[in-house]
Amino acid sequence: MKHKSDKTHAHREQNPYLVKGLLFNKDRRALIRMAMDVFDLILGSIIIIMTVAAFLKPGVYGGLFPVIFILGAFLNLMTGAKHFYMKNRFFGVFFMVIGFLLFAAAAVSFFMA
Repeated sequence: MKHKSDKTHAHREQNPYLVKGLLFNKDRRALIRMAMDVFDLILGSIIIIMTVAAFLKPGVYGGLFPVIFILGAFLNLMTGAKHFYMKNRFFGVFFMVIGFLLFAAAAVSFFMA
């Protein structure tokens, strides 16, 4: 009589992705998208907190505006790259153009401050 573990082991021999662990090779794109989404969430939260601080006390935190624009540009460029990676070219170009415009806004706000 075979044990349940013998059956699982036989299944792992048939499916090479399970041997490598958690289907990593098969779901690599899903893992990358999830990591980018988590990074988007964290960076977006940081941008919101910095923006609220800069608008509440512009005399104290007014120097944060170039940093906010640079982080926003980076976030949009990363989103554009993600759309390119997912074969959605139109939105990839759209977000990259927004990212470069935010870099220009960062340069203008840096020289105005």
